[in-house]
Amino acid sequence: MSVVGLTERFEETQQLMADLIGVPPPRQSLIANVNPSRNDLRQTYRAAIAPEMLAYLEEINHYDLALYAVAVDLFEQKWVHFRKGY
Repeated sequence: MSVVGLTERFEETQQLMADLIGVPPPRQSLIANVNPSRNDLRQTYRAAIAPEMLAYLEEINHYDLALYAVAVDLFEQKWVHFRKGY
């Protein structure tokens, strides 16, 4: 994959994709489909889930979480190179 994007790092992902295809990045980030009652876009629901249930969900989604960790690592590597101008 030339670009691995993360939804929670959407603006940076847009910059990486624009760089890859050789177009300028968007001047303004698109904010759509956002819960109107959520004040903080980084808010998560983890705090509202009982610790036992959270542990169970993490256990049954072990492989998904491992794959996501690889995606985050790939994204971070690409972002560092992009910021350095490589």
